[in-house]
Amino acid sequence: GLRARAGAAMPTAPTAMPLSERGRGAATAAQWLCTTAALLAAVLLALRRLRRRGGPPVLPPDASVPEALRALGHGPRAQQALAARALTAILDGEVQVLEEVLDEAQGAHPEFGGGLRRDGRGVLGVALDELNSADGGAGEGEAFVDLLLQCTAYDAAWDESDEWNQLTLRAVRFLRDQEQADARLAAAEAQHPGTAVAKKAAVLRRRLQGERSAEISTCTSMPTPGMLSMNTRVSCPVCMTMGADLLHCPRCRNVGYCSTEHMRADAVRHSAWCFPGE
Repeated sequence: GLRARAGAAMPTAPTAMPLSERGRGAATAAQWLCTTAALLAAVLLALRRLRRRGGPPVLPPDASVPEALRALGHGPRAQQALAARALTAILDGEVQVLEEVLDEAQGAHPEFGGGLRRDGRGVLGVALDELNSADGGAGEGEAFVDLLLQCTAYDAAWDESDEWNQLTLRAVRFLRDQEQADARLAAAEAQHPGTAVAKKAAVLRRRLQGERSAEISTCTSMPTPGMLSMNTRVSCPVCMTMGADLLHCPRCRNVGYCSTEHMRADAVRHSAWCFPGE
C-alpha cells in the first residue's frame, strides 16, 4: 500500500512567479543577509547561556524540512540535535519526508543549498559522527540515534512492496554500505556504555545486519521544535505561493520568497535555521 505525505510535498511543476522587484532584490538580499547573521548570532548566544545556566529550554521557531536538514548538516551541535528531533517527530510513515532525508544524505539538490559538505559528508554521516562525539549531553546523542532509528523503521504490518518499507530498506543499505555505519555504531556503544544511546545503537546495528523488525522506542519527552507544512525551497513560507522564480535566501538558498517584503518579514524566524555551507 502507498502512504500519502501530508503537507511538505515537493511540487513537480511549480508555476513561475515573475518578480517585479528582481532588479533591487540583490541589494535587499545583501542587507537581509547581514540582518540574518546578527539575529542568528543572538539566537545561538541565548541558547548557549541557557545551557550554561541550566535554565528551561528555549526552542527556536518552527522549521521546514529543508531548514531542519540544513541545520543538521551545517549547524552547531545543539541546533543539529534540535533539527534531528524535529525530523524524527514527523518522519513515521511520511514517505516524502524520508525521501528528502535520503536525497540530502546523498548530496542531491545543490541548487537549493543541498549537496554534500565540503568534507564530503551528508546529513546521515553527520548524525553518525555526532552520535560518536563526546561533546554535548546524552540527550543530544540520543537525538541523533533516534533519527537513524526512525529512518530505518521497517513496518512489519506491511510487506516489502510498501513504499515506506522500500525507503527504510534503502536507508539501511545506504547506512551499511556507504556510511560503514555498523562499525561507527559499535564505537558509539563503547563511547556511551550503559546508556539509552548504547542500547539504541545496538538495535540499529541489528537492523543493519538484517533484523528488519528489531525495535526500540524513540524518545518523545525532549523539547522539540515544530515543523512547517510547506517545502520552503519552492514555496514562500509567508504566503505559501509556489514558483520556479522565487527569491532565495542568499546565505543558505533553502528558503524562497515571492517578494523582498516577505523575505524581510520572515527574517527572524528563518535566522534560527539559516547556516552557510561547511
